Amino acid sequence: MLFNLIIKKMKRLMMFLGFLFIPIMVFCQQDSISIGQPPMQDIWTIIINFKEWMATFSGVVVATTIFVSLLVGVLKVEKKLIKQFIAWGVAIILLVGTDLLNIGYAKDFPILLAVLHGFAAGLAANGFSTVEVWKSLLTAIEGWFKPKQ
Repeated sequence: MLFNLIIKKMKRLMMFLGFLFIPIMVFCQQDSISIGQPPMQDIWTIIINFKEWMATFSGVVVATTIFVSLLVGVLKVEKKLIKQFIAWGVAIILLVGTDLLNIGYAKDFPILLAVLHGFAAGLAANGFSTVEVWKSLLTAIEGWFKPKQ
């Protein structure tokens, strides 16, 4: 009985501290997208400044999210799995396209590596994990295939 009372008070303390510090963490978090990208207003910002948005992995993720939202709205897709496939396809098309046009950070990639980066950008746009996790995973995968010096 005493143990249950202690647990109950501990839960209340944790809830209080959580509610106290969550707003601070939300408002003080670092914006990783703002490095190198202009502020986002609408879809035309991405289209006009396409090279700037394709310069980083996080920019590709944001552009993928915007384009997928536009496509899903136009096509009126309801199923979540179809939305995920659309996100993966859009991200792969964006990165392979920038690779073939020699713009953005994927301009020196082989096609398969651009497809891999596109798939990871699609997963990040779907919210499977953060941009930093996918970027570090891609860096590790690229390190496996680089020749030893």
